[in-house]
Amino acid sequence: MGRSSLTESACIFQPFVITPTYENAGTLLDVLVRIEAVGVPIMVINHVSTDGTANALCKWQLARHPTPIWVETHPRNCGRAAAL
Repeated sequence: MGRSSLTESACIFQPFVITPTYENAGTLLDVLVRIEAVGVPIMVINHVSTDGTANALCKWQLARHPTPIWVETHPRNCGRAAAL
């Protein structure tokens, strides 16, 4: 009895998208909308972009979303690997 409960809970798969971004103000929102259409939670890691990416992410955060979203900003650009 205890074993089947463990097996059932171990089979739950909950995907989550983590996407780093740097200087992507022109394309980022389109990408995020497409990811949201899949219905998975999204975390965006902004690497101190200077092209308006931060402003775009602020506006995106204020909108309604069908799934949970998070935006984090690193104090300096550490690269994609550090974001993940």
